[in-house]
This record gives sequence, C-alpha cells and structure tokens, in this order.
Amino acid sequence: LQEIILIIVKAFFSSEYPNFYDHVYSLTKPSVLYLDQKEKFISLLDKFLSSTHIPNYVVAGFAKRLSRMLLLAPVDAQEPVLGLIRNLLTRHPNVSCLIHRDVPETLSSDPYDENEPSLSKCNALSSSLWEIKSLQKHWHQNVAKRASFVDKKLQQVRFPFQAIQ
Repeated sequence: LQEIILIIVKAFFSSEYPNFYDHVYSLTKPSVLYLDQKEKFISLLDKFLSSTHIPNYVVAGFAKRLSRMLLLAPVDAQEPVLGLIRNLLTRHPNVSCLIHRDVPETLSSDPYDENEPSLSKCNALSSSLWEIKSLQKHWHQNVAKRASFVDKKLQQVRFPFQAIQ
C-alpha cells in the first residue's frame, strides 16, 4: 500500500508521471489478495478506476487481470473482486465485449498476455472474462451467485444532466 500511496502522490503532484495506470497494474498481482489489507487495496483500485474518462484498454486490462487473479484468490477476496469487476463493466459499457460479443468468436487460446507489463499491449480487449464464467460452478454458493452477473444485462450508469447556467 505504501507503494500505491507513493504512486498517487507522484501522479497528482508531478506532470512527469504519465504511466500511472501501468504502475498500478504492475502492483495488481494475486499475492495482494492474501494481504491483511486486501479490502483497502480493492477499494483504492475501485477509486483509481472510477473515472469514465479512462481509456477502454486500461479498464479491460484491469478487468482481465482481476479475473485471472480470481482463480488463485482466497474465498474472502473473491466476492469483493467480482464486485469490482462488475463496477468496471457497469461504468465502462464499451468494455462489455469482454462478457458479451455481438458476434461470438472461437479462439484457440486466450489472446491476453498476462506477462505484458503495458496495458496498451496486453490484448485484454481481444479476450473475454471466461474466468468469471468458470466461477459460476464454485463450491462456495455466494461466489457462484456473485459470478452470475456475466449472464445478465448490466445496468447502465446514467449521469444526471445539468443545464449550463
């Protein structure tokens, strides 16, 4: 968490830190879901990714990495991470192609490169969140139920219109 706070400080107080999301992405690893402060990490990540002005490839990269992390995560971290992924897909409807494509594709392998450090090059938008679908058969009923959101139409976020005065 100290590294994240340092990154935040640099990002907000220095114009020389353009790779903020790539650095946060590099810190987003399965091991963070085993920390005592995992809830704080998930909450901070949700805040970092709450802007609707973040590029689609950034949101898709985080959604895909978090989906992969779910396969290795302890049960007490799976529900909050599923909630975070759902938030990302709800706030950013342009990345819903990760769970619903107009024309289904058959892929011989997952195009996502989990070892690629750059969000712009990891091919997350060409992938799918198949990991969440697999969690629908999870032994823990709450996790399986939470993962069912991928089968439903996501609620669209509506931003209130305010007239310019």
